[in-house]
Amino acid sequence: MPERRHFIATTGATLLTATAGCTGALPGGDSSPDIETTDGPAEFAVYGATWSDSTDVTVDTDATLDITIGNRGGEPGELEFSAAVESLQSETAPLVTAETSTIEDEIASGDTVTVTTETINFDYAGRYEVTGSDETGSRIPVADTAEADSEIEILPRRASGETTQQLGTDLRLAVDRVTFEQHLHYDTSRSVLFGSVDRVGAHSALDDHTLALVHVTVENAGNNGTSLDTSNFTFAGETPLTDLGGSSLDSVRDIDGSSVHDESVNPGSSVTGWILFNVPRDAIDDTPLAFHRDSTAAPEDVIWDVEIGSVDFPTFELVDMTVPTERAEGTQEFEFTIGNTGDDSGTFRGEIEWREGTSGDWDGLLEGNADLSARIPAGSETTIATSSDNDEMSSTYEYRLNPFGATFVIEPSE
Repeated sequence: MPERRHFIATTGATLLTATAGCTGALPGGDSSPDIETTDGPAEFAVYGATWSDSTDVTVDTDATLDITIGNRGGEPGELEFSAAVESLQSETAPLVTAETSTIEDEIASGDTVTVTTETINFDYAGRYEVTGSDETGSRIPVADTAEADSEIEILPRRASGETTQQLGTDLRLAVDRVTFEQHLHYDTSRSVLFGSVDRVGAHSALDDHTLALVHVTVENAGNNGTSLDTSNFTFAGETPLTDLGGSSLDSVRDIDGSSVHDESVNPGSSVTGWILFNVPRDAIDDTPLAFHRDSTAAPEDVIWDVEIGSVDFPTFELVDMTVPTERAEGTQEFEFTIGNTGDDSGTFRGEIEWREGTSGDWDGLLEGNADLSARIPAGSETTIATSSDNDEMSSTYEYRLNPFGATFVIEPSE
């Protein structure tokens, strides 16, 4: 994450003298605000703010603000003003303060003055409210009639997917490509009476979703080793998966590359790998990968426009299964015919769970789940098989084939 800054600082530039008067205009050339004055001493409020030279300002970009301040008191008064710009959408974004051009003359009752800030920049995108303080440090409020006019927006930095962009202080990232899977096999372990056993599980997307692997290159342009926390990314509006059933993403099998979640990157070096998402199929088009320097509840700060275009997907269904109904000594075979009714080839990966009896929690995964895998062309069917070694002949066992949730029962031998 970028370093937090509580003062955005001095440029060395000479600031212009602000001018006051009843004919002054709001920044951007709008007409002067309607200031309702009251009796008593000078009382100042912010009536508007806009960028001095640009209508669009992105994160990490230098810019200056023109701020209109009005005197709603009944008497003229002097003002020494410093700007303060506060995020309305990010809890992490620091308050940005800046010196402004000098106000040399008194501001008459009902008059306005426009000041220009020194150069400032922002680490976080989103909406900000522009206020300020006087020479005593007391806050200059926003006028009730000018709340919207006192807000500015910082836009995310945006580029094509293959463009390397800065995440924060050290890390930079570019998108290499995006691939899709409907199911993933991963290594896991299950507890048994005196320890644990290694097994292979399956993680599956629903038929109207897909698992998207966004392949990236991450560089460390800083001086310190650091790791990448992928939880601050979104793709097609979805947050990434950072584990599979409690197992690390390093446990994924038979997929090109590896996860970059929590991957360490040394100074001056780079790593390649993927970030895993589960996204709706109808959201896959030219969809952006975004990085949020705050949480994913805050606005996007860096965006890569990833060109994907139209994508065809597989759709798998269970056509038939050939399984025993009664336990027998030795090894028993299970066969499943899987059809692909989708528009493209895909790799099916499944798992079998088991339990003793036909109620209660599923006790574990069947050994041999890695065999439940096949590349199936669109419009075709394939039979896959696995087996179970019987060491208990007198009990009833129920099995479940995922991702279909299809169950079958094998009764005790007579």
